[in-house]
Amino acid sequence: PKTSNKNICSSTEFDAATTITNMVYLFRGEYYFTIDSSGRVQTRGRKISDDFNGLPNDLDAAVTTRNGTTYFFKVT
Repeated sequence: PKTSNKNICSSTEFDAATTITNMVYLFRGEYYFTIDSSGRVQTRGRKISDDFNGLPNDLDAAVTTRNGTTYFFKVT
């Protein structure tokens, strides 16, 4: 899968963010980034479609419940 050269710090605005298994997931446009519990960037600008089958770009929100279920929201 291709990785973007987009810098996570190129903007402080993200479409959605959630924590999944102790990893923070940040979504922006068609890309996502992950940050580990130590604050280190682990995934830099991967395409959402490469790893989240059927998940649209430009999400509006994301939330992970205490039982580990993650919900993504996109207003159409």
